[in-house]
Parts: sequence; C-alpha cells; structure tokens
Amino acid sequence: MAQPEACLSPPVCYHVYHRNQGVTLSPDGIVYGVRGRCFRYEASNFREMTRLWDFTMRELVFLGTSESVLHERARCAEIIGEFLDELGLAAEIRTASDPFMSRGRVFQDLFPTDR
Repeated sequence: MAQPEACLSPPVCYHVYHRNQGVTLSPDGIVYGVRGRCFRYEASNFREMTRLWDFTMRELVFLGTSESVLHERARCAEIIGEFLDELGLAAEIRTASDPFMSRGRVFQDLFPTDR
C-alpha cells in the first residue's frame, strides 16, 4: 500500500492519545478539551442529508487512573449540567450508538460510561 498524502481523522481524541504516548501522568490525571473536523464515510447510512461525511466535533478527553477519570467526568458533568440548566436546555449522557462507535463497542463494554 502506498503512503497516503493525507488522512482524514474520524474522531478528535486520537491526537490526544498520540501526544501522551509514553508520558507519565500525575495521580490527578489530565483533562483535554478538544475540537476539530471529523470525517466519516458510512455508505450504508448515507441517505439524503441525515448523515454528514464531515462535521466539527468537540470532546472532553480524560486521562489517568480509573478513579481520577471517573471523578473528573462526574465533576465536568455537574458543571455542564448546571450551565445547561441556566440556559433552560435539557440534556443527558449516553453511550455512543452511531455506526462508527459500534466497531469499538468492545472498548465501551469494558469501560462503561454509566458507572
């Protein structure tokens, strides 16, 4: 296979993991707020304009021990929930269910987001 000239990233978080490869984190862990363009080709789901090939995604990425990640996630969910309440907007946290994430479902089952 020839070396590609460009690569279109499906999620934003991949770059965070690459940046922290081999890095020793503090016991408190670290949180990244990232935003970028994402690209997906989902031929079986591409009907009319219901699924886009490219879009902007914002992610919070938590790195650290299970305890630090769960603590920071809960703290961020509380802060964001309060902000949304102030705006009068309803929201909920759900495990991703789009076709792209279903391929990585094993990871989600090993590390559920609802605990």
